[in-house]
Amino acid sequence: MSENNRLEKNSRVLASLKQSVAVSPTPFLLLRLQLPVFETPELEKIDELKRRIDEASKYIPLEQLAISPQCGFSTNVGGNLISEDDQKKKLELVVETARQVWGAVG
Repeated sequence: MSENNRLEKNSRVLASLKQSVAVSPTPFLLLRLQLPVFETPELEKIDELKRRIDEASKYIPLEQLAISPQCGFSTNVGGNLISEDDQKKKLELVVETARQVWGAVG
């Protein structure tokens, strides 16, 4: 799926969620964004992750958003070709992004 197609799909999903929240708001709603992608070793830029969080916050309040790894490190039976070092870097990226967006973590 191309990046533009993925962004369009995400925008439609977020718009639908916003409509659902407007109809039946609940303080317990938390939308977990599956960022970054753990299927490949490429490390996303923090600014890109923050941009995607900002886009989501147009539909759901920032306080009700969270980020976490996408399906862990093994999204299929054979696992993904990503080294332990790359996995650690991805987790550090999640923590640093959360710090920059929401402040102190843990």
